[in-house]
Amino acid sequence: RPFRQSRGAARLAALGYTPPMPEVEAAAGEHPSVVRYVEPARPAPACSPAAIEGRIVNGEAVAVLSALPSGCVDLVHTSPPYNIDRPYELSPRDRGSTDQYAAFLRKVIGELRRVVRPGGSELPGHVPGVLEAEASGPAIARRTGRPAAEAGPAEIDRAGTLVGRAVGSVANLLDLRLALVAGSVALGFGAPFFAAAQREVDRVARLDHSLGARVRPAGLGPDGPLIGAAAVGWRGAGLDVGVE
Repeated sequence: RPFRQSRGAARLAALGYTPPMPEVEAAAGEHPSVVRYVEPARPAPACSPAAIEGRIVNGEAVAVLSALPSGCVDLVHTSPPYNIDRPYELSPRDRGSTDQYAAFLRKVIGELRRVVRPGGSELPGHVPGVLEAEASGPAIARRTGRPAAEAGPAEIDRAGTLVGRAVGSVANLLDLRLALVAGSVALGFGAPFFAAAQREVDRVARLDHSLGARVRPAGLGPDGPLIGAAAVGWRGAGLDVGVE
């Protein structure tokens, strides 16, 4: 069952680069929307990083990543499919056997490791170059040999820049207008962190729908994520706790 092409893919096609659509096959005896993970039938054309900078590439992860040269990516931010039969608007449901799912993730993670530039920070349990391995408290302590709370101006600026790069990329992809950031690193670093993050958002988010995206500290401070999760739980139980 073919995937529909998004606006981002159409924009890339206009530039002479057409990411390949994923190849899928119906699982025997299942609903036609349930598919198994299948290796792309055709390789992606060679793609220059300069040709896609500041643009959205929509395509099958392994095929698109394999078209990029090694060591050309500064930062990876990923949310993989979870193989839980979740319906997606533009794709079949994600469900396959455990072996198929594991093989799919190994290919994606292998390509991510290959395309991340040499020198990307290593954090146990993470692919080098992912945001958590670069800008989290444990990552900063591992890289500098000091607690994140003792980070100097250059490290604060670096962390803010990387978070801003991730936020700007998400703004390009999802039409995000406002990102609220909590956590001990962001809130502990304060204004210099958010100034660096906003500069990077302004640099990265240059598409018509992402211009003007903002990144700000969460109004509830470090308790914001916990309070938000609790509000979602209470609301799911049918109780209005007065938190929007």
